[in-house]
Amino acid sequence: MKNKVKLIISLSLAIVSLMPIAAQKTSDTDFELITENRELPPFEGINVSGRFKIVLYQHDVQTVSATVPEKFVETVETKVENNILYINMLDLTKEKEGNILENLKIKYNDYLLRQPIEIKIGIPDLKSIYAKGATRIESQGALIINNLTIELSGASKAELNANIANSLNTSLSEATKIDIHGKVENISVKANGASSFNGSKLIAKNAKLDLNGAARAEVHATESFDANLNGATKAVCTGSPKSVKQVVSRGSSMTIK
Repeated sequence: MKNKVKLIISLSLAIVSLMPIAAQKTSDTDFELITENRELPPFEGINVSGRFKIVLYQHDVQTVSATVPEKFVETVETKVENNILYINMLDLTKEKEGNILENLKIKYNDYLLRQPIEIKIGIPDLKSIYAKGATRIESQGALIINNLTIELSGASKAELNANIANSLNTSLSEATKIDIHGKVENISVKANGASSFNGSKLIAKNAKLDLNGAARAEVHATESFDANLNGATKAVCTGSPKSVKQVVSRGSSMTIK
């Protein structure tokens, strides 16, 4: 019995002695987040590369803020060229030496896998969105826009609420996805690869689709619908459009209702 008690006490002491080590390892991957406001020249579009969470909202005054681990603030690049806001991650390890920085890079990538860096953008009038990599773009409230162009590649996704006065033009490739609702006059969707466009809650008058590969698209049009489907694509159009033009390959499917 005494031997059992001694064994239990010994195991308990061993576990307690290991606890600080476990806590130390956990703290190595915990980062203190800060929100930094970025003072930038005026812009009308955004171009994002990498893995970010972009939050857009309507605002009379242009604002840009980045929520990022304090240690890595300098690696988040936000610059404006030709009225476009470029958002990117800088690789500062190329300019430095030492195993410590290599370990830091590994931790940083681990952080990004768990929690993408968030950029919040308030803008009076947005005209274009370009994103590649694994960026997620979303809107807070409805965006009021005259014309909008969206181009996504890689595994980027966009979830938007927008009232667009004139036209929405989208170009999707690879495994990208757009989910959008609101109102628009004219919509044009070009999609390739395994991309997906969900505009069933975006009320449009005129819609035009050009789908290839295994792309999917759903739109709502009340006046005209023009579709060209190739490969193994699938399209759905609701709204009972008055005028319909369609070219559909054998492996594709079309539904109009």
